[in-house]
Amino acid sequence: MTCKKCGAELKDGALVCESCGAAVTGAELPVSEKPAANAGKADGKPEKNKKRSYKPAIIAAVAALALLAGGFFGIRALMNRTSGDNSYVYLSGDSLNIISDPVKGTSFEFDKLGSGTSYTTPAVQFSPDGEYMYYLADFNDETNSGTLKMAEWKKLSDSAMSNSGHITKIDTDVLSDFEVTDSGRLMYSKSDYSLHTYDGGKSTKIADNVYDYYPDDGDRIVYTKSTDSGLSIYCADLSAPDKAELLADSVSYIYSADDPDNIVYSANDDGTGETIHVSGFNGEAMSLKIGEENTLVDVTDKALYYMNADDSAVLYEFIKDVDSERDENIRPPIKSDFAEPGSMRYVNMTKDDKITEHERIYITITNPSKFFEGGFETMEKAAELDNTDGFIVREFVDKYKSLENEDGYIPFSDEIRDGLVAISQAMGTGAPKEWLEMCFYKEPVGEVTYDEEAYNAAQEDYYNASTRNIVRTDLMNEINAVPLYKLMRYDFEKKESEVMVDEILYASAFSHSLMYKTRDSELESVDINELTAYWDAYSYLTLDYSEENMLFSFTNDKAYTVEKAAAAVLDSEDLRADFDLIFSGDGLLLNAAGGVYNAEISDTEITGFDLVADDGYVLDVDGDVIYFGSTYNTRGSLEFMNLNTMVNGEIKCLAKDIMSDTVNVYEDGVVIANTNYTSGVGYQLSVFDRDGNAKIVTDAVDSYLRVDENTILCITAGDLYVCSGSEKVKVASGVDSVWSGNYMKVKKNISGYNGYNYGGM
Repeated sequence: MTCKKCGAELKDGALVCESCGAAVTGAELPVSEKPAANAGKADGKPEKNKKRSYKPAIIAAVAALALLAGGFFGIRALMNRTSGDNSYVYLSGDSLNIISDPVKGTSFEFDKLGSGTSYTTPAVQFSPDGEYMYYLADFNDETNSGTLKMAEWKKLSDSAMSNSGHITKIDTDVLSDFEVTDSGRLMYSKSDYSLHTYDGGKSTKIADNVYDYYPDDGDRIVYTKSTDSGLSIYCADLSAPDKAELLADSVSYIYSADDPDNIVYSANDDGTGETIHVSGFNGEAMSLKIGEENTLVDVTDKALYYMNADDSAVLYEFIKDVDSERDENIRPPIKSDFAEPGSMRYVNMTKDDKITEHERIYITITNPSKFFEGGFETMEKAAELDNTDGFIVREFVDKYKSLENEDGYIPFSDEIRDGLVAISQAMGTGAPKEWLEMCFYKEPVGEVTYDEEAYNAAQEDYYNASTRNIVRTDLMNEINAVPLYKLMRYDFEKKESEVMVDEILYASAFSHSLMYKTRDSELESVDINELTAYWDAYSYLTLDYSEENMLFSFTNDKAYTVEKAAAAVLDSEDLRADFDLIFSGDGLLLNAAGGVYNAEISDTEITGFDLVADDGYVLDVDGDVIYFGSTYNTRGSLEFMNLNTMVNGEIKCLAKDIMSDTVNVYEDGVVIANTNYTSGVGYQLSVFDRDGNAKIVTDAVDSYLRVDENTILCITAGDLYVCSGSEKVKVASGVDSVWSGNYMKVKKNISGYNGYNYGGM
């Protein structure tokens, strides 16, 4: 058989062409009917994607990065090969069975699961070396527990008597969520919530009343207990679990416990608020009091990021204020200042006059006064003296001349009085209050009329200036200053913190990134006239997505500039309400109600966003791989989509026209998904080539399990089939669930089961 696209020779049973990657099309899969011996009861048809207590790795979610390499082996050769080094265990009713010969379809019962198992199916698990099988018997749904056993499955037979020597009873009242760690150690909890471990020889209790636990790849474990004040965290070595050490009390949240040397958690240590801790088997590495000074931003597998406020800036620094000098010298208006021309005159005072007898006093620099009579006539002329006296007068003139009104007069003030006293002491006769001879008051000349409009305008101007003076004083007050933050990175390996960004004024957090403005950014100043009180300034000091901002990525520790063109997209009507920015290595994806956008990045500058799918939406993120759906459509009651990935800015379609909740992406890159459903029949199962095109594996599937590169186990209406290439063989009937000693690990499952691979369905 040859490839229809490139003409290359195809291997028997190939799903895709090894030469060009095209899907191999063909007729509907034949079904080879092989009645199974010792078939169990057919009741209890498994429900598709039923979430069992053991979190099975079955049909679902996300897309792949590579494709299936090579063709499938012939079914008989495959079954002959796998029958010796792999085991297939299935549940039929309450009967646990091993398929002894997949080719002949023979199987035998080796134990009873127990009665009352209609709601929960406990897991069957295998040791990493494949020699032992762990399972629950005598299971009780009401307590969700049973008898935990270990079997040397290769030595089991259809003889119950001979099997007794190869099945070991480990413990009773064991909950269904037991697990085998990568190191081969069995971990399990009992119905009284005590935690135990089994090393193949003996069972050891670790602790009572355990809430959750986190084993590492070796013999260390972190576990928690629930108390009235929160969680308590303990560390223990499984070789001596009785010597467990209390790590923390009053724990409110655990951010990460995958690394037992760097457990990140928050606790209310002293009742005054939350403190973030990084601690573990080697003791506490750091603690961070959360509050006004510190804010936790993100936790990755390598570091903890937080904001530290160790400095501040007065609000006035960010204010546009052109009236400050004028406002400083403003005086409340008096009506006499607004008399019509000719109806008021300025009268020079004598040293015997009293200031308190007049509504307002004035001084002049350019007009004559009694003090300078018989000599300079005006203060302006006296300032021309080239001596000490002239210097004193010049200093006064330079400071106040600009304040003269159109008549050449300046309102009197205490500060001006001090200057006049200094001039009279330097140039006068020494008579008391001689400085009053440089002062004036106003008096009417006949009937006085006023410019009411100008007077009212002056009153309003004075009110506004007074308001600005109050606001200005508050803006300059350190008490009202805004904090300046440092973005800090605490490295788990180095056990030290370093500054990543300094003097951050305001910021907004996204998925593993932080958008921010710094103190030295080109900020648009706030006009003081826009403020009625100092606190109004805070509302202006927020992140404006329409402006050029900075974006720091916690995935690669780089700072990027979001340029104006990119910012315009973020501020568009479709995105303004809700969006997220997600980094993939050096690539960036924008996820919003308006669609999925790929960022245009040049070095460290984000220059724009290109729309990838207007109906797209990010489904999941796994390291540098972002999975998103697009081209959503419905056919009847079924929803379909295309599944895509973005890695380092490169976008790839992994699977086209698949049901939206049924994608599994495996660790070897293969993508398997459901591509149709027929009520009363089941799901159509397909595998995808490099271009995202489907090849149908089989129809009428209720659930499936991929056991190796070429083999898939499927349950259809209670019948168990082995699918390999173009062959499909029924090996058992009445099957509710099936497990395999060897199985392909699911890397990502969008429907919500990702992260758990128990080799069962």
